[in-house]
Amino acid sequence: MSKNTELSTVEKKALLITEFVDEVAILKINRPEKLNALNTEMIEALKVELKRLEDNEKVKGIILTGVEKSFIVGADISEMKNLSTESSIKFISNLHELINTIRNLNKPVIAAVNGYCFGAGLELAISCDLTICSKEASFGMQEVKIGIPSVIEAALFPFIIGLNKTRELLLTGDVIDSKTAIEIGLVNHVVEHSELMEKTMEYTLKITVNPSYSVMLQKQLINRWLDNAGLNQSIQNGVDYFGRAFSHPDTNKIMGDALK
Repeated sequence: MSKNTELSTVEKKALLITEFVDEVAILKINRPEKLNALNTEMIEALKVELKRLEDNEKVKGIILTGVEKSFIVGADISEMKNLSTESSIKFISNLHELINTIRNLNKPVIAAVNGYCFGAGLELAISCDLTICSKEASFGMQEVKIGIPSVIEAALFPFIIGLNKTRELLLTGDVIDSKTAIEIGLVNHVVEHSELMEKTMEYTLKITVNPSYSVMLQKQLINRWLDNAGLNQSIQNGVDYFGRAFSHPDTNKIMGDALK
């Protein structure tokens, strides 16, 4: 396999690293000092880079992963702690736009979960076409612990792990390990940490070997099934409830305390 690294406009900021292995792009989130938390700058950078990769005719598939010990630890609390009802709706809508871009991308996107995968990071991972994780990965939806509900693509959880497990995961905010994640169907495969990228590439190639147009049509049809089940309305309801959480006087304080 041939491998090269290409720097794009957003990558000059060191937020993202894109490598190409033959016809597969490996997109690495590179904000280790914040455990790859998603702030507005990172969200915008990802949207730009994903669009660039979608427009690149040489790219047949995309692997999304994080650097060092984290995939994505969630949305950046440092930014969220200062939000109001109005700005929180703008922030969460922008985050949904990013994740929705991944779900609707014409090319397959595979998540290689290398470590911490919490909150918005987990919503992003389950919105990818496959989720492969390291044995060292851990997962959780901890929003309820910092005064907000889990929203937007959290609406996918009942389809993936069932209603009872969704309730348990979202209402407790518990963190689970990779063994539990595969047992409840949260991820597709668990592999040795040292083999994560190799195995993820293998699964990606199982998809990209198929005709690109048929893969695109299948993705579109799966999304249509979810739309028919009311996913989009559930996400919009989540945006509204997210804003309501920031109208409570304790929310910003709880988030500030969580950073101490």
